[in-house]
Amino acid sequence: AYLTSGRLKLQPQRRSRRAAGEFDGPCPPRYTESAAERQRSNVRPASMTEPSPQELDLTLRTLDEATRLLASEMDGARLIERALSTLSDFGRSERVALLMIEDGGKGIEVAGLLARGKRICPDRAVAVQGTPLEQVIAGRQARLYPLLPNDELPLPSFVEESPGAHCLCLPLIGNHHLVIGVATLDRGTAAELPDHQMQILNVLATLLAVSLENARLFHLATVDALTGLYARRYFEIRLEEEVARITRHGGLLSLLLTDIDQFKQVNDRYGHQQGDLVLRELAKLLRATIRKGIDLPCRYGGEEFATILPVTDLNGACEMAERVRRSCEEYRFPSPMDLLTITVSGGVATMDQDHLLSGEELVRRADSALYRAKDAGRNQICAWREG
Repeated sequence: AYLTSGRLKLQPQRRSRRAAGEFDGPCPPRYTESAAERQRSNVRPASMTEPSPQELDLTLRTLDEATRLLASEMDGARLIERALSTLSDFGRSERVALLMIEDGGKGIEVAGLLARGKRICPDRAVAVQGTPLEQVIAGRQARLYPLLPNDELPLPSFVEESPGAHCLCLPLIGNHHLVIGVATLDRGTAAELPDHQMQILNVLATLLAVSLENARLFHLATVDALTGLYARRYFEIRLEEEVARITRHGGLLSLLLTDIDQFKQVNDRYGHQQGDLVLRELAKLLRATIRKGIDLPCRYGGEEFATILPVTDLNGACEMAERVRRSCEEYRFPSPMDLLTITVSGGVATMDQDHLLSGEELVRRADSALYRAKDAGRNQICAWREG
């Protein structure tokens, strides 16, 4: 969901409001202004400082919906995408970045960048010490600085090299009043935002900080640290939810269990660190093979993986399992000694509204098919069938 002209719309891109001339209006005072200058800059017509009742009502309703979307999102990537769009609209900025503090506050990683409606994920770190970001983190208050020129990110600078270009910095204050990051907005002007809009941005920054921490905790509780796949407990919860959905509304549900063949020999010959590498690489292959956003890959235990396949019949599940098996067989796993060839065996089971099963029974059937594949010589897929 993206915010457009104060309303929420489900669309991939926002229209450019700068082109429509909607980016006029004041911004917070520059950090270099004197108290007298700041006082003079605050003397504005009433129409610029206070919105009309209709504008305020629309803004509050839009803010209410935006905050609910942010607070309910537990996926870190989607949360960052929504946060960038929301800050862009309420901050009247076409370039917004989220910077997250790493390494005990010595560095900042770029979590995301929205530039003219396009989401970008720069893989880079940003220095903190000796920069305006250090002041923002220490002061824990929103501040306006000159914009650092010739950088893809909207970053603050102590020196005004591009007249009129400014960067608004919003600290993200989480639990225990600790700053966990900074949101930076390219304002493109030294004019001050109205007080009510700055209050909204501060509220959004606080909510975003809490939501990011909740998403991080959710990630720790539901994702396997080694492979990055979902953990077994989360798999069990989601499987029961899918079974309940089939029971109420009908449909199809399949389950794929895969196990690395002779994995103990890998650990015994190459060591457990190499075994961990194989698990991580196999998890990448699994994620690349399944349907993104539909199928749910999990680490079931040890070298065994479980993948929930919603809206998939037995033939479709077997085709998916065969793609996983083949991609693993063809992949050469890196090793300090030589390239490894790893194979997997798989078991598939399915259910529908005419053949309802419990989640436990579906797992039992897939597991039984998996062991048939092992007994038949490994490196193959077997499906559970009646009789």
